[in-house]
Amino acid sequence: MYYQPDEIWKIFGINSEDDYVAKFVVTGNFHSSVPEDVIKSYVTAEHLMALAYLDYPVYDQALQKVLGIYEMSIRLKCASVGIETTFRTNQRKIRSRNLADLIKNLLGNFVPAELEASMDWVKEIRNFHAHPSQYTLMGNLCNRVIVPAVNLINQIFLPITWYSDMKNEEARITDLIDFKNDVFVLNHNNLSILVHQPEIQKTINVDGIWVFALSFQPVLQNTSKSLSKLSFPEPIIRFLKDERISQNGITAIDAQTGEIIQINKTIEKAHIAKYNQHTEEYSLSENFKRFSYESSCQSHYEVQINQFIHQYCWK
Repeated sequence: MYYQPDEIWKIFGINSEDDYVAKFVVTGNFHSSVPEDVIKSYVTAEHLMALAYLDYPVYDQALQKVLGIYEMSIRLKCASVGIETTFRTNQRKIRSRNLADLIKNLLGNFVPAELEASMDWVKEIRNFHAHPSQYTLMGNLCNRVIVPAVNLINQIFLPITWYSDMKNEEARITDLIDFKNDVFVLNHNNLSILVHQPEIQKTINVDGIWVFALSFQPVLQNTSKSLSKLSFPEPIIRFLKDERISQNGITAIDAQTGEIIQINKTIEKAHIAKYNQHTEEYSLSENFKRFSYESSCQSHYEVQINQFIHQYCWK
């Protein structure tokens, strides 16, 4: 009974061990400046994720291990830059400084201040799991914490200038992509999709080459129906490099597949008519439904960006 796959994984489309490992075991991808203690500790987290194939709740134990590694990373970073991680009480006993204080000392001095929200988010999840008041089960949802936590651990050990470099590149590419009121045909994978509102979600440095995550809003076929049923198509985001940008659109290389992607501005009457109908129906829909759609898109973008960073940035 202990060595049979947990049936619950079938609900998430998992039909084999290899399929499970590919989708749910978050590998320990770390760059060379991450301490060896972190890398060695993460091996256990990987094994816990693998064991969860046999017992679904073990995935929560993997998350707890990763959260502990995150705290260790903060303390190791502090020690490496001369920040005291312990203090002596009036009774001369040595105590560990709390995690919130250590993060506060790092921010703006040794890690970018802009990471505060991310670091506090992981810290709060860590506190919740460290002091449970009742049984909880996140299961596969833990994956949405583990991947960004691994990325954050890597970022803590980067030179502090990485964030400003990223924002400078983001500003540069955003200035070039000023197509807010235009309609485009996205040509990729032998498909042509009518889209609008291209937006830079993030710029990412991969081995010295800048990649930008570009999202689009699809022109929906039946906008009112999609929003009324809260049934949305998968949001569109592409990771692009080697871009050529003109007033007519963008040609670039897909950083994941190496394929050419073309985003061409269109003024065809049929395309404009579809776009106008879509925007009119969208503007007339209820605020809650628009908020649900936009939240769904943003959540999808964040997951895809974190997965891309984890896969390509920490080799």
